[in-house]
Amino acid sequence: MVGPFLDDQFFADIKKLFEDGKLVDRKAAALAISQSNYQPAKALLDKYPELIAAIQNNELSWDTLTGQ
Repeated sequence: MVGPFLDDQFFADIKKLFEDGKLVDRKAAALAISQSNYQPAKALLDKYPELIAAIQNNELSWDTLTGQ
């Protein structure tokens, strides 16, 4: 998983998922960011409070994303 290793190098890819990606891509990016301490990514995720809430309420997880 990318989340714990998110940094400048990977942030551009995560950011693209939010800008150009489908909903499933945004959800995956949100999950990765939720496992990160990288502040620029956290600031990006803050723009999507519905994804934050879904993660906090266990409505969005890697299992739910993959249909398990």
